[in-house]
Amino acid sequence: MNVSYRAPLERAWKRMTQALFRPFDLRKWLVMGFTAFLAGLMDWQGGRSGRSGHSFDGRDWRDILEMPAEAWDWLTGHPLWAALIFAGVIAVIVLSVVLTWLSSRGKFMFLDNVFRDRAAVRAPWREFRSAGDSLFVARLLLGAVAFAVFSIYLLGCLLVLIGMAGSDASRDGILPTVLIMAAGLLLLILAAAFMDICLNDFVVPVMAKRRMTILPAAGVFWNLFRRDPGAFLLYGLLIFLLKAAVVALLVAVGLMTCCVGFLLLAVPYVNSVILLPVSYGFRAFSLEFLRQFGPGFDLLGAKGKAARKPVPRRTAASGKPVRGNASGKKR
Repeated sequence: MNVSYRAPLERAWKRMTQALFRPFDLRKWLVMGFTAFLAGLMDWQGGRSGRSGHSFDGRDWRDILEMPAEAWDWLTGHPLWAALIFAGVIAVIVLSVVLTWLSSRGKFMFLDNVFRDRAAVRAPWREFRSAGDSLFVARLLLGAVAFAVFSIYLLGCLLVLIGMAGSDASRDGILPTVLIMAAGLLLLILAAAFMDICLNDFVVPVMAKRRMTILPAAGVFWNLFRRDPGAFLLYGLLIFLLKAAVVALLVAVGLMTCCVGFLLLAVPYVNSVILLPVSYGFRAFSLEFLRQFGPGFDLLGAKGKAARKPVPRRTAASGKPVRGNASGKKR
């Protein structure tokens, strides 16, 4: 089949403008912004960059590689600080688990608001409880696997550097080795990012559409991915480029407003409300792209009415539920 990228993007833009600006409804923005805030709780990433004035001689490398042992000696010599640091690590882990649970449910809430074009919190929170819990468990397991893979890779890199730092003959090869290791780390990060895109943009909608838990939905997507992996790889590349463009635009706006924009974006919920058109657009684009693969992947038909369960009507006399056809007659 011919997979399009431009048409889904244009339809997503049109859907976003109609939902958020025609007409503009502040209450809708605030409610949908809250569900977008929940959905993105654990999606942020940060990093720092800097430069060092130290040269890459063997002594500097040995000093760096001896830091873990020195840190351990300091912790064993300061048991109170060690206990506080341990308690802080446990608190961070517990907080991360709670936020992952909330964001797992929030992803379905925001998805529901997008494909049904409504602003609701309580109804999708209850409706997608089992799906959200299934996604939560899967994200915890995937996070543990990713942590193990990155830890093993970094530990292997550290052992290689320790061996090289101890040899004067290999001193000149440390920098090229570090660059190769950095390239390998970048590939791991890109692979993890692509898996996260597939989970959020495709597996979660399949779970919502077909009322599946994570494993059957992942199987459905895997069968779809095997038929045309290039289409999804190009989708991931396009998402990366679009998000890079959004970041560049936000940086430009922040600089033009004398950093006032940066201050507003630093407030989490306010950030989600201000950037609601962006998050809504990306979510709608994923749904528009996915619906190309058949009716079984279409959540946007008739604003998602196909995903709703029929509600039996009640007669005025008896109050008993009565099933009927479109004209209201009894079957």
